[in-house]
Amino acid sequence: MRDAESSLNSGKELAALMQTLEISEATYHRWRNQYGGMKGTEAKLPPTCRKR
Repeated sequence: MRDAESSLNSGKELAALMQTLEISEATYHRWRNQYGGMKGTEAKLPPTCRKR
């Protein structure tokens, strides 16, 4: 999210960013609502992504 926000702030268009990240605009907005403003230590990986 941090990289996406910095790209948008530097002038990159949202459509170009979505294509670079290979996600839909809906996914971007969902992630932004869910994880936006969190620090790296606050965000946790979902159980399916954690190493066992």
